[in-house]
Amino acid sequence: MEEKQLVHRDIKPANILLNKDGDIKICDFGVTGDLSKRSEYTVRTGDPLYRSPQRETCAIESDMWAFGMTLLEVINGKHPFAEPDPNNIAWMIDKWKPEFSTKISDDINDLVSSLLRKDRQNRPSSYADILEKPCICGVSTMPTDDVRKFIRDIIKSIL
Repeated sequence: MEEKQLVHRDIKPANILLNKDGDIKICDFGVTGDLSKRSEYTVRTGDPLYRSPQRETCAIESDMWAFGMTLLEVINGKHPFAEPDPNNIAWMIDKWKPEFSTKISDDINDLVSSLLRKDRQNRPSSYADILEKPCICGVSTMPTDDVRKFIRDIIKSIL
Protein backbone atom coordinates (compact mmCIF):
# COMPACT_ATOMS: atom_id res chain seq x y z
CA MET A 1 0.00 0.00 0.00
CA GLU A 2 2.79 2.39 0.87
CA GLU A 3 4.41 1.92 -2.55
CA LYS A 4 1.09 2.90 -4.12
CA GLN A 5 0.80 5.91 -1.77
CA LEU A 6 -2.31 4.49 -0.09
CA VAL A 7 -3.45 4.38 3.51
CA HIS A 8 -6.24 2.00 4.60
CA ARG A 9 -7.91 4.28 7.19
CA ASP A 10 -10.01 1.50 8.73
CA ILE A 11 -7.63 -1.07 10.19
CA LYS A 12 -9.43 -3.19 12.79
CA PRO A 13 -9.90 -6.89 13.54
CA ALA A 14 -13.08 -7.08 11.44
CA ASN A 15 -11.06 -6.01 8.38
CA ILE A 16 -8.33 -8.60 8.82
CA LEU A 17 -9.06 -12.01 7.35
CA LEU A 18 -7.37 -15.25 8.31
CA ASN A 19 -7.99 -18.41 6.32
CA LYS A 20 -7.54 -22.05 7.34
CA ASP A 21 -3.99 -22.06 5.97
CA GLY A 22 -2.90 -19.11 8.09
CA ASP A 23 -2.88 -16.59 5.24
CA ILE A 24 -3.65 -13.06 6.44
CA LYS A 25 -5.36 -10.50 4.21
CA ILE A 26 -6.64 -6.99 4.79
CA CYS A 27 -10.10 -6.26 3.40
CA ASP A 28 -12.60 -3.40 3.11
CA PHE A 29 -10.77 -0.70 1.22
CA GLY A 30 -13.89 1.49 1.07
CA VAL A 31 -12.31 4.48 2.82
CA THR A 32 -8.74 4.05 1.59
CA GLY A 33 -6.96 7.37 1.13
CA ASP A 34 -4.43 8.55 -1.43
CA LEU A 35 -1.42 9.94 0.46
CA SER A 36 -0.45 12.14 -2.46
CA LYS A 37 -3.82 13.92 -2.08
CA ARG A 38 -4.01 13.97 1.72
CA SER A 39 -4.93 17.67 1.82
CA GLU A 40 -8.19 16.85 -0.01
CA TYR A 41 -9.47 14.76 2.91
CA THR A 42 -11.50 16.73 5.40
CA VAL A 43 -13.58 14.02 7.05
CA ARG A 44 -12.13 11.53 9.53
CA THR A 45 -13.13 8.00 8.65
CA GLY A 46 -12.86 4.57 10.13
CA ASP A 47 -14.16 3.05 13.32
CA PRO A 48 -13.88 5.45 16.30
CA LEU A 49 -12.56 2.59 18.46
CA TYR A 50 -9.43 2.40 16.27
CA ARG A 51 -9.06 6.05 15.26
CA SER A 52 -5.87 7.82 16.28
CA PRO A 53 -6.02 10.69 18.77
CA GLN A 54 -4.94 13.25 16.16
CA ARG A 55 -7.28 14.93 13.71
CA GLU A 56 -5.10 13.72 10.81
CA THR A 57 -7.44 12.32 8.20
CA CYS A 58 -5.03 10.57 5.84
CA ALA A 59 -1.71 9.37 7.26
CA ILE A 60 0.19 6.12 7.63
CA GLU A 61 0.67 7.00 11.31
CA SER A 62 -3.11 6.75 11.76
CA ASP A 63 -3.05 3.22 10.36
CA MET A 64 -0.17 2.48 12.75
CA TRP A 65 -2.32 3.56 15.70
CA ALA A 66 -5.23 1.41 14.47
CA PHE A 67 -2.89 -1.55 14.03
CA GLY A 68 -1.58 -1.03 17.57
CA MET A 69 -5.13 -0.97 18.97
CA THR A 70 -5.89 -4.11 16.95
CA LEU A 71 -2.85 -5.93 18.33
CA LEU A 72 -3.67 -4.82 21.88
CA GLU A 73 -7.22 -6.13 21.45
CA VAL A 74 -5.95 -9.49 20.12
CA ILE A 75 -3.40 -9.80 22.94
CA ASN A 76 -5.86 -8.88 25.72
CA GLY A 77 -8.94 -10.51 24.22
CA LYS A 78 -10.89 -7.24 24.33
CA HIS A 79 -10.65 -3.66 23.16
CA PRO A 80 -9.51 -1.25 25.92
CA PHE A 81 -12.51 1.02 25.22
CA ALA A 82 -15.13 -1.56 24.29
CA GLU A 83 -17.41 -0.78 27.24
CA PRO A 84 -17.85 3.00 27.20
CA ASP A 85 -19.68 5.13 24.70
CA PRO A 86 -17.54 5.33 21.50
CA ASN A 87 -18.32 9.05 21.27
CA ASN A 88 -16.17 9.65 24.36
CA ILE A 89 -13.11 7.71 23.17
CA ALA A 90 -11.14 10.72 21.92
CA TRP A 91 -11.46 12.33 25.37
CA MET A 92 -10.55 9.09 27.18
CA ILE A 93 -7.44 8.45 25.02
CA ASP A 94 -5.89 11.69 26.28
CA LYS A 95 -5.66 10.23 29.80
CA TRP A 96 -5.17 6.57 28.77
CA LYS A 97 -1.95 4.61 29.22
CA PRO A 98 -1.90 1.22 27.48
CA GLU A 99 -1.40 -1.78 29.73
CA PHE A 100 0.84 -4.52 28.38
CA SER A 101 0.61 -8.19 29.13
CA THR A 102 3.40 -9.91 31.02
CA LYS A 103 2.52 -13.02 28.99
CA ILE A 104 3.75 -11.40 25.78
CA SER A 105 7.40 -10.93 24.84
CA ASP A 106 9.12 -7.60 25.45
CA ASP A 107 9.66 -7.29 21.68
CA ILE A 108 5.92 -7.51 20.97
CA ASN A 109 5.11 -5.13 23.81
CA ASP A 110 7.72 -2.75 22.33
CA LEU A 111 6.05 -2.98 18.91
CA VAL A 112 2.59 -2.26 20.32
CA SER A 113 3.98 0.56 22.46
CA SER A 114 5.61 2.18 19.41
CA LEU A 115 2.34 1.95 17.47
CA LEU A 116 0.32 3.53 20.29
CA ARG A 117 2.39 6.63 20.91
CA LYS A 118 -0.02 9.52 21.21
CA ASP A 119 2.19 11.91 19.26
CA ARG A 120 1.97 10.63 15.70
CA GLN A 121 5.46 11.96 14.94
CA ASN A 122 6.82 9.29 17.32
CA ARG A 123 4.95 6.38 15.69
CA PRO A 124 6.42 4.33 12.83
CA SER A 125 5.96 6.32 9.64
CA SER A 126 6.25 3.48 7.17
CA TYR A 127 5.31 -0.15 6.96
CA ALA A 128 9.01 -0.98 6.52
CA ASP A 129 9.62 0.36 10.05
CA ILE A 130 7.33 -2.34 11.44
CA LEU A 131 8.83 -5.11 9.34
CA GLU A 132 12.26 -4.33 10.84
CA LYS A 133 11.06 -4.85 14.43
CA PRO A 134 12.76 -7.89 16.07
CA CYS A 135 9.45 -9.65 16.75
CA ILE A 136 8.55 -9.56 13.04
CA CYS A 137 11.70 -9.61 10.92
CA GLY A 138 12.66 -13.14 11.96
CA VAL A 139 9.21 -14.65 11.58
CA SER A 140 8.63 -17.00 8.67
CA THR A 141 5.96 -15.93 6.21
CA MET A 142 4.86 -19.57 5.99
CA PRO A 143 2.82 -20.78 8.99
CA THR A 144 3.94 -24.06 10.51
CA ASP A 145 1.70 -27.12 10.42
CA ASP A 146 0.99 -26.61 14.13
CA VAL A 147 -0.17 -23.03 13.49
CA ARG A 148 -2.36 -24.17 10.58
CA LYS A 149 -3.91 -26.89 12.76
CA PHE A 150 -4.53 -24.38 15.56
CA ILE A 151 -6.26 -21.99 13.14
CA ARG A 152 -8.37 -24.77 11.61
CA ASP A 153 -9.44 -25.91 15.09
CA ILE A 154 -10.53 -22.37 15.97
CA ILE A 155 -12.42 -21.97 12.71
CA LYS A 156 -14.20 -25.30 13.25
CA SER A 157 -15.14 -24.31 16.81
CA ILE A 158 -16.87 -21.09 15.69
CA LEU A 159 -18.68 -22.46 12.66
